[in-house]
Amino acid sequence: MSSLARQKKEKEIIDRANRDTERRIRLSECIPSLDFRQLKRENKEEIDFIYNIKKEDYNKYVEENKTEMSEEIQTKLFKRYIKENAKNIKIITVKGEKIGFFDGKILEDNTFRIDNIFIIKEYQNTGIDEAISRELLFENKI
Repeated sequence: MSSLARQKKEKEIIDRANRDTERRIRLSECIPSLDFRQLKRENKEEIDFIYNIKKEDYNKYVEENKTEMSEEIQTKLFKRYIKENAKNIKIITVKGEKIGFFDGKILEDNTFRIDNIFIIKEYQNTGIDEAISRELLFENKI
Protein backbone atom coordinates (compact mmCIF):
# COMPACT_ATOMS: atom_id res chain seq x y z
CA MET A 1 0.00 0.00 0.00
CA SER A 2 1.41 3.39 -0.95
CA SER A 3 2.06 6.08 1.60
CA LEU A 4 -0.71 8.24 0.16
CA ALA A 5 -3.22 5.37 0.24
CA ARG A 6 -2.21 4.53 3.83
CA GLN A 7 -2.66 8.17 4.88
CA LYS A 8 -6.08 8.28 3.23
CA LYS A 9 -7.12 5.06 4.99
CA GLU A 10 -5.88 6.38 8.36
CA LYS A 11 -7.82 9.63 7.84
CA GLU A 12 -11.00 7.65 7.07
CA ILE A 13 -10.56 5.64 10.27
CA ILE A 14 -10.02 8.79 12.34
CA ASP A 15 -12.99 10.55 10.72
CA ARG A 16 -15.24 7.54 11.41
CA ALA A 17 -14.07 7.40 15.04
CA ASN A 18 -14.76 11.12 15.43
CA ARG A 19 -18.26 10.76 13.95
CA ASP A 20 -18.96 7.83 16.30
CA THR A 21 -17.79 9.85 19.30
CA GLU A 22 -19.89 12.85 18.29
CA ARG A 23 -22.94 10.58 17.82
CA ARG A 24 -22.48 9.07 21.29
CA ILE A 25 -22.27 12.55 22.80
CA ARG A 26 -25.46 13.71 21.04
CA LEU A 27 -27.35 10.55 22.02
CA SER A 28 -26.13 10.70 25.63
CA GLU A 29 -27.59 14.19 25.94
CA CYS A 30 -31.00 12.48 25.64
CA ILE A 31 -30.35 9.15 27.37
CA PRO A 32 -27.06 8.58 29.24
CA SER A 33 -24.83 5.96 27.55
CA LEU A 34 -27.24 5.50 24.60
CA ASP A 35 -25.57 4.36 21.38
CA PHE A 36 -26.05 2.16 18.35
CA ARG A 37 -23.72 0.14 16.18
CA GLN A 38 -23.75 -2.06 13.13
CA LEU A 39 -25.10 -5.60 13.54
CA LYS A 40 -22.32 -8.19 13.50
CA ARG A 41 -24.02 -10.79 11.32
CA GLU A 42 -21.56 -13.49 12.38
CA ASN A 43 -22.43 -12.87 16.06
CA LYS A 44 -25.01 -15.53 16.96
CA GLU A 45 -25.88 -13.76 20.22
CA GLU A 46 -26.87 -10.60 18.33
CA ILE A 47 -28.87 -12.56 15.75
CA ASP A 48 -30.67 -14.44 18.55
CA PHE A 49 -31.36 -11.14 20.33
CA ILE A 50 -33.02 -9.73 17.20
CA TYR A 51 -34.90 -12.98 16.55
CA ASN A 52 -36.39 -12.96 20.06
CA ILE A 53 -37.59 -9.37 19.63
CA LYS A 54 -39.00 -10.12 16.16
CA LYS A 55 -40.65 -13.27 17.54
CA GLU A 56 -42.57 -11.13 20.04
CA ASP A 57 -43.68 -8.97 17.12
CA TYR A 58 -44.78 -12.04 15.13
CA ASN A 59 -46.72 -13.30 18.14
CA LYS A 60 -48.37 -9.91 18.59
CA TYR A 61 -49.38 -9.97 14.92
CA VAL A 62 -50.83 -13.48 15.31
CA GLU A 63 -52.80 -12.45 18.39
CA GLU A 64 -54.14 -9.21 16.88
CA ASN A 65 -55.14 -10.88 13.61
CA LYS A 66 -56.44 -14.08 15.20
CA THR A 67 -54.35 -16.19 12.88
CA GLU A 68 -51.60 -18.77 13.22
CA MET A 69 -47.92 -18.65 12.41
CA SER A 70 -45.81 -21.71 13.07
CA GLU A 71 -42.29 -21.54 14.46
CA GLU A 72 -41.08 -22.77 11.07
CA ILE A 73 -42.73 -19.87 9.25
CA GLN A 74 -41.40 -17.38 11.82
CA THR A 75 -37.89 -18.77 11.33
CA LYS A 76 -38.17 -18.55 7.54
CA LEU A 77 -39.45 -14.97 7.73
CA PHE A 78 -36.65 -14.04 10.10
CA LYS A 79 -33.94 -15.60 7.93
CA ARG A 80 -35.27 -13.70 4.93
CA TYR A 81 -35.40 -10.49 6.99
CA ILE A 82 -31.74 -10.91 8.06
CA LYS A 83 -30.61 -11.81 4.55
CA GLU A 84 -32.29 -8.73 3.06
CA ASN A 85 -31.52 -6.25 5.85
CA ALA A 86 -28.37 -7.26 7.78
CA LYS A 87 -26.28 -4.43 6.36
CA ASN A 88 -28.94 -1.91 7.47
CA ILE A 89 -29.52 -3.24 11.00
CA LYS A 90 -28.11 -1.36 13.97
CA ILE A 91 -28.08 -2.66 17.54
CA ILE A 92 -29.20 -0.09 20.13
CA THR A 93 -27.33 -0.16 23.44
CA VAL A 94 -27.44 1.57 26.81
CA LYS A 95 -24.30 1.21 28.89
CA GLY A 96 -23.20 -1.49 26.44
CA GLU A 97 -26.35 -3.58 27.06
CA LYS A 98 -28.41 -4.49 23.97
CA ILE A 99 -31.85 -2.94 24.35
CA GLY A 100 -33.18 -2.93 20.80
CA PHE A 101 -32.44 -2.55 17.14
CA PHE A 102 -33.53 -0.65 14.08
CA ASP A 103 -33.07 -0.86 10.38
CA GLY A 104 -33.20 1.81 7.75
CA LYS A 105 -31.62 2.76 4.49
CA ILE A 106 -30.97 5.57 2.07
CA LEU A 107 -33.33 5.29 -0.87
CA GLU A 108 -32.68 6.05 -4.53
CA ASP A 109 -34.09 9.59 -4.16
CA ASN A 110 -31.55 10.24 -1.34
CA THR A 111 -34.17 10.09 1.40
CA PHE A 112 -33.64 7.95 4.47
CA ARG A 113 -36.29 5.45 5.53
CA ILE A 114 -36.48 3.79 8.94
CA ASP A 115 -38.26 0.49 8.50
CA ASN A 116 -38.30 -0.83 12.08
CA ILE A 117 -37.38 0.35 15.55
CA PHE A 118 -37.74 -2.26 18.28
CA ILE A 119 -36.99 -1.50 21.93
CA ILE A 120 -37.30 -4.08 24.73
CA LYS A 121 -40.16 -3.39 27.16
CA GLU A 122 -37.98 -2.17 30.02
CA TYR A 123 -36.75 0.73 27.87
CA GLN A 124 -39.95 1.63 26.04
CA ASN A 125 -41.50 5.07 26.61
CA THR A 126 -38.14 6.56 27.63
CA GLY A 127 -37.56 8.65 24.51
CA ILE A 128 -35.00 6.29 23.01
CA ASP A 129 -36.88 5.89 19.73
CA GLU A 130 -37.17 9.67 19.41
CA ALA A 131 -33.47 10.17 20.20
CA ILE A 132 -32.50 7.54 17.60
CA SER A 133 -34.81 9.11 15.01
CA ARG A 134 -33.38 12.60 15.63
CA GLU A 135 -29.83 11.26 15.33
CA LEU A 136 -30.63 9.50 12.06
CA LEU A 137 -32.16 12.70 10.72
CA PHE A 138 -29.02 14.57 11.76
CA GLU A 139 -26.61 12.02 10.28
CA ASN A 140 -28.50 11.87 7.01
CA LYS A 141 -29.06 15.63 6.84
CA ILE A 142 -32.80 15.30 6.43
